[in-house]
Amino acid sequence: MDLNILKIFYAVAKEESITKAAAKLNYVQSNVSARIKQLEEELGVPLFYRTGRRIVLTPAGKILLSFAEKIVNIEKEAEKTVKETSGDNAGIAVGFMETVAAVRLPPILITYNRNFPGSSLKLVSGSTEELLLKVLSYELEGAFVGGPIEHPDIEEHPVFEEELVILSNEQVDDLTDKNIVVFKKGCAYRKSLEKFYESSGIFSYKIFEFGSIEAILACVSAGMGVTMLPRSVVKEKGYKNLKIIPLSDNIGKMTTVFIKRRDTLMTKALSNFLKIAEEFK
Repeated sequence: MDLNILKIFYAVAKEESITKAAAKLNYVQSNVSARIKQLEEELGVPLFYRTGRRIVLTPAGKILLSFAEKIVNIEKEAEKTVKETSGDNAGIAVGFMETVAAVRLPPILITYNRNFPGSSLKLVSGSTEELLLKVLSYELEGAFVGGPIEHPDIEEHPVFEEELVILSNEQVDDLTDKNIVVFKKGCAYRKSLEKFYESSGIFSYKIFEFGSIEAILACVSAGMGVTMLPRSVVKEKGYKNLKIIPLSDNIGKMTTVFIKRRDTLMTKALSNFLKIAEEFK
């Protein structure tokens, strides 16, 4: 059954007139009459009683109308919903690292929600590797991760330039054989710290994993070990008893990038979100 013919039938049934339905659909009357006749022949039953200029639904016509009404409404709802995905108020799912949430994310969210109050945001935290996998599997439209990301299916947009520092208890003078306090494997900062230790010839150390910045900084402050984080996070949290050890530029710089799949549409809502994030560089 052709959807367009069904819509013609629906218009005729609602208007109770081929002439009025033709005018509403902007069709010629003969075309509407021919389509109704075609539909009746296809179904093998009359759909209307014709009494002069007035037409009335037959029992079969009433049954078909109940289905036609549902189908027409579903089509309208589908069109409306799909169009909304490309508008300002479309919902988006975005991932972020804990460090981004601690310092960078709040002003972005406040501005976005103020400018686009009708748009829903799904926020997912995770490590760089976890978020990359979620973007690749289409679970997230995009994510803030530690760059660079070298993957053929990913495009990245530089957003924040971070200065990385090593943090230890202020009583610590020598990092040799010092334990590291970090996020779980897959974290970009943990990877950088492990590379730093390796380049410094430090191979004997224990790893303590935690799920929050607060836990990591508290343990470092207490002398449990050292960590590597953006300086901006340290300033924001304001922990005491922390010693900040600066790093050379080749180690101490990391760009937070916003990633998305190359084959996914940059919707208007996602573009709006990214533009706001870039304003807070």
